[in-house]
Amino acid sequence: MPVAGKLYSAQTLPLILDFVNIVNNIDFNNRGIDDDTTGEATIQILKKVRKIAYRLNSNHVSSLGLHPIVYFYSKDGRYKTVSFLSIVDLVMELDKIKKVNDFIEVREDFEELVLEYDYLLQQIYVKYRSVQKSYKYISKFLQEAIICLKSKKTIEETIDEVLAVQTFQYLTVRKTIQPTDSSVEDFNTNRKSEIYIKETFKNIPQCKICNGFIHRNSISFDHIQRKADGGLASVDNGQITHPYCNTGYKN
Repeated sequence: MPVAGKLYSAQTLPLILDFVNIVNNIDFNNRGIDDDTTGEATIQILKKVRKIAYRLNSNHVSSLGLHPIVYFYSKDGRYKTVSFLSIVDLVMELDKIKKVNDFIEVREDFEELVLEYDYLLQQIYVKYRSVQKSYKYISKFLQEAIICLKSKKTIEETIDEVLAVQTFQYLTVRKTIQPTDSSVEDFNTNRKSEIYIKETFKNIPQCKICNGFIHRNSISFDHIQRKADGGLASVDNGQITHPYCNTGYKN
């Protein structure tokens, strides 16, 4: 196998194992796991993983179609393992308490919040110094944000309210200072990535139901006027949505 392949495998395997463990509530050190002599337990574990994978981003009817740039990458284009695992936990918690529709209702503002204040999630990670110790706290931060947005708080009010929670009082909102032309002449790598991501967002379609960003791997075609109400499968009566928005939330 080429060296690049080895590097990819070395970086990806721990993420997959953590994903499997979180979905199945297994200790990260695999304590208490017995040998699966028949394979039945392994099949059940993998079914749970597939269910959540479908939920995150796929064309399955349950898919929320979470756009990777919004949820799993930093503004400078770095993949964030802790963000992925936090979102996995968030989705599982929303399913558990049957609040997925609350997320759909505030999704547009929620995604704007995640993009604008991603550095707060990084501060949580820095405090706990590991992915496995911090992902639950990031998930809790995001859960609190959804609750605030659902109560009609603005994004700024939501951040203030979440940071007032004792668990998150150490977080610091930073003021954005734009560099002047005299202080910065050339674009560094991070700024180039941020510009690319910013420009990319201009061309990303949004769900016509929740206004969240749509990823190309997770698209549903929806009748604007329902088929049950006589809506035809014409171009003028069609719109693109997330699969769950079309088949779950809308119905």
